[in-house]
Amino acid sequence: MEDVHTDKNTQKKWVGKKERLRERLKAMGPSEGNPHVYDNVFKTMSVRVPKWNIPMVNEFFGTHYSMEDDVEYLYNVETSVFNSFRIKDRLPDSKFKVGDRRYHLECESNSSGDIAIRLFEYDWMDAVNFLEREEAGSYVVRVQNSALLYLRSNENTPEQFTYKLVLPGGEEAVYRVPIIKNPDYSLEEIFEKQLYMMLPYYILKYEPKTEETEDSIENEKEKAEAEDRMKELLGRHSSKVRQ
Repeated sequence: MEDVHTDKNTQKKWVGKKERLRERLKAMGPSEGNPHVYDNVFKTMSVRVPKWNIPMVNEFFGTHYSMEDDVEYLYNVETSVFNSFRIKDRLPDSKFKVGDRRYHLECESNSSGDIAIRLFEYDWMDAVNFLEREEAGSYVVRVQNSALLYLRSNENTPEQFTYKLVLPGGEEAVYRVPIIKNPDYSLEEIFEKQLYMMLPYYILKYEPKTEETEDSIENEKEKAEAEDRMKELLGRHSSKVRQ
């Protein structure tokens, strides 16, 4: 089966995208007042420690990849026409291949906003990039495996996004995007499952929700205890974290 995007001009564009991603990563940095600090951290971990993507995929999709499996990072900078056709570039948080399967992971700080639409948009821009031609006039559109990590959640946060595609002949096709909620995981579970990409966000569970009260003071004590526990577990699991 032939990939319709394998010509030399397209290959040059992919190289350009890779350089643009590198430049963006250089410009990224956790700084106060930066509204994108959380996904910047997620992007940086994904690129600099690609093996950490594997346990995340296993948790999202129930796969059984090994930390020894190769991860091929896909340097995509997608062109978006979302929101009244205002064209802009979007940089997926984490986009890579394991074997012959493409994966896309997004990190979102809370469950409001347009993330469900953006995920759908990413998936279909990717499907166009990897369009396959079976024979003259016949094409295969393969949707990547997308998933979402919510850093904060509440009782209204869904377990997954479901997209129903109604095709011109009336046929329906459904695909789903699984969701993981950061507050649902204990430190022990994160280390046990090697979900190291979730570690920087664990303390968000203890962020203050109201003005200073007895509850918020108790919350600060729990946060301090959690930080100490994290240091202890990092020391115990240091050899695995550094693999």
